[in-house]
Amino acid sequence: SLRQLEQEHLDRWQWWEDDSVNVLRNAGLLESVLGRQPPIPQEETVVQLDEFGRDIKSRHVLEMEKRNKQRRNIKQERQIRGDESDAHMSTTELEDLKERRTGLNNALHAALRELSDQYSSLPNLVALFDKWFAAFPDEYKQCYAGMSLADLASVLVQVQLCTSHHPLRWKKMQDESEGIPGTIELRNMSNVEENVEETPLYRMVDKVLIPAMEDVLQQNAFNLVSSKHSKSMSTFYRHVTLLLPKNSILVDKLNQQLVSYFRERLADLAIPVVKAGYGESLSAATADVQEALAYASGGQLYRIQTMVENLLADWAPVLGDLLVEVILDFVSSQFLFLLSSLRQTQPLTTSVFRS
Repeated sequence: SLRQLEQEHLDRWQWWEDDSVNVLRNAGLLESVLGRQPPIPQEETVVQLDEFGRDIKSRHVLEMEKRNKQRRNIKQERQIRGDESDAHMSTTELEDLKERRTGLNNALHAALRELSDQYSSLPNLVALFDKWFAAFPDEYKQCYAGMSLADLASVLVQVQLCTSHHPLRWKKMQDESEGIPGTIELRNMSNVEENVEETPLYRMVDKVLIPAMEDVLQQNAFNLVSSKHSKSMSTFYRHVTLLLPKNSILVDKLNQQLVSYFRERLADLAIPVVKAGYGESLSAATADVQEALAYASGGQLYRIQTMVENLLADWAPVLGDLLVEVILDFVSSQFLFLLSSLRQTQPLTTSVFRS
């Protein structure tokens, strides 16, 4: 499924961390690990020999070598495509993902074509209920028509979220004040109900828009290394929160979920610290060791720096002190220590501090 592909995309970052830690540990180059502690594969502690006295590679080693090869191939393909460095997927996987999204979009539009324009267009649907309210206002309120409108509108908005307006694929409208498609029509109907929580707009936000963001968080599909993800998600968040009154319980709940997600993602990082003076071992190092050293220096530094920059630029302005405390705690307890250790290692990190 689409979710599985996106989840595996993020899992690969964690595999990269674990593989780098294990390679450096086996090479005697690992000083320590900050944050999450990857498990030590049990197979590495026992040397297994076949009947001819040859070392039998464990399944863990074989899987790690397979992932290393996959990363090299993806790196080459990414350079050809010109993707940003967070695009940790092969060309074949990207094409497969695109085909699945196209198939989903075609199926959704085919289903909508079977409906009358009066019910497949949000403006037309709102206009229909608006006429009902104008003609029979008492009956409209007595039969909870506003709730029905919200439920019907929610289906159409979900179609928008599945296509071009997904929180992680948000594209700014030409007129940014327009916001999420359909919300203007529902906002115009909000004066029908006296209680804010009973308006069609509030109900749609509660039943569709906020759950769309929560689903992304629950599936761990939000890649903090991706500037595209961060900007898209934060823009979507701003549009959603503008639809709700200030100090709304829904906004407070969503803010807490976002901060918890960011805290957990930072805590999930396994940050290998390389022993000082490892440069003497480079000449005899294998390709896997050299790649692990490159990741432990410039690679993870770029990744962590990008995550922190995305949080500060896109999320700190809207989440405020709740998020700033999380960022400061991470920077003071781990990131600064990493920077200090990198200044003592040569030669791979020299260029990092000159740039």
